[in-house]
Amino acid sequence: MNFNLLAIITLMGATQGLLLSFVLFQRYKSGKRSNIYLTILIALLSLEMLNGVLEYTGMIYKIPHLLACTDFFNLLYGPLFLLYIFQLTRPNFQLKARDALHLLP
Repeated sequence: MNFNLLAIITLMGATQGLLLSFVLFQRYKSGKRSNIYLTILIALLSLEMLNGVLEYTGMIYKIPHLLACTDFFNLLYGPLFLLYIFQLTRPNFQLKARDALHLLP
């Protein structure tokens, strides 16, 4: 187990990201729809960082079912960012069925 300063700093960043996504989710209830896309994006990035810390320290091998749980997150970063930008730049943007095409790899 290699738990050094780099792992601690990355773990703190992942924790801060999860806390930020929780706060943004609470603000989503106030009506800003673009916050939900940003919340999901930050939460996925934070979980990816947490998975990286577990791999770096070797702790992931004690919980083998977590080995590949964040691999598909990489496919969601682009579409979530695109939906976030659409929501910010287009005032009446509504999610349609054709927007699901962005989720295809």
